[in-house]
Amino acid sequence: MKRLYLFFFMLASSSSFAQFSTTEFNQYELTNTFYNPAVLQVPESHKWSAHYASLYFRSSANTAKFSLFTVFHNDLLRGSILGIKKPSSGYAEIGLLGPSFAIRLDEKTSIAVTTRSRVIANYSDVIGRLISEIGETAKKVYTYPSHIVAEKDMRMNTAVFNDLGISVSRTLWSGEHARIRGGATLRYINGVANSSMLSSDLVGTIKKNKTKGSYLTDATGKVSAQTSGNFLAEFGLLGFLKPRKASLGADFGLVYEYYKDLKQAPKLTIMASVTDVGKVHYMPDPKYSKSYDIGIPSNMRLYFNNSIKFSSFSHTTRIYDKYSKFFKQTDTFKKQYSYRLPMMIRFKMHYNINDAYSVLVDAGMDTRKKDFAYNLHSPAYAGIVPTWRNHKFRVSVPISYQEYAGINIGAGVKYKRFYFGSSSLISALFRSKQIDAQIGMSIVSGNFK
Repeated sequence: MKRLYLFFFMLASSSSFAQFSTTEFNQYELTNTFYNPAVLQVPESHKWSAHYASLYFRSSANTAKFSLFTVFHNDLLRGSILGIKKPSSGYAEIGLLGPSFAIRLDEKTSIAVTTRSRVIANYSDVIGRLISEIGETAKKVYTYPSHIVAEKDMRMNTAVFNDLGISVSRTLWSGEHARIRGGATLRYINGVANSSMLSSDLVGTIKKNKTKGSYLTDATGKVSAQTSGNFLAEFGLLGFLKPRKASLGADFGLVYEYYKDLKQAPKLTIMASVTDVGKVHYMPDPKYSKSYDIGIPSNMRLYFNNSIKFSSFSHTTRIYDKYSKFFKQTDTFKKQYSYRLPMMIRFKMHYNINDAYSVLVDAGMDTRKKDFAYNLHSPAYAGIVPTWRNHKFRVSVPISYQEYAGINIGAGVKYKRFYFGSSSLISALFRSKQIDAQIGMSIVSGNFK
């Protein structure tokens, strides 16, 4: 089970498409549509553009201590992500941007069809000492007994969903040196899978037996788990083929562009947008969607290694049902449920200093309350991305602040159509609360014959 918890916390998150940019803004990048549909443009010299595929990820937590030299260490969960001295809260996402295609209808209007698959994880007030005991065979040196008193509810939630979007961008006003564009995207949201866990009022004691390892005793509280779909089994483009609980989402955006010459790239671009408006729906699997009262007497023991290691995050009710003397079932969840998408209000400003240098200011935030029982959440961020470029290369050094991770310095490189970037690469050479990367192939464009 430890590997499943590690996977949960290492689900990573977006870079330039749904989060902070790591490379220079390019007005003709089709992937821009994912954070602001008004940016969608097909070059005037062409009729169409396309995006092949991109993969991005990020993981950040208030207790994380990432380093490039230890990120692949087998003690990553305890040593780099979860805190022992204080509860851990964080965010993670993996995203796959699939084939997308855009055409220019006329000099003012472009439309696009986009595809994307995402895994988003939110967790809050997780007791690292408790999680670190699960499934471990080689124990770190801890002091026993350890008393667990959860001051807040401990929540973990992972949502897997795909979306198919139709975007429209149009020039609303055009002057001698400026123009304003507006855009919108309507998304078909396909809820693939979801697994969540909530623990409240948890009190207990962790002790250790010299031969059998650590165990939980004298514990009370409440726990509930909810699962929908086959967790991660159909993540990716093939997941579009299977109908599930569908819903609709939307993005909206505006762009102001200032030109010294309308035949050249804009000198100044100001972008504002609201993304991920809507919900994703799921139907629970009653077998793995239940709630329980916890009751482990002081004279009884629930051993972590022997009891829990064969479970998984999406099937934790197997453990609760197996040890029914410790977990009394109180309810079964059978009704459809939903989460609000990770809505973000975004602002970007790009300034071309000259032919070789530019700078991008990038910020975003979710203004809603962090209620993980009903909302998927993306952390607030802000940063600046200075860039040097020539006709083949682009090199960027993003400097950013993120809600969980604090300040980070990264690097991004683009060569022709290929790019790689990380908003924390340089910081991770030393120590960072975030680890992320993006890699992919950018647009191609052409004319219909």
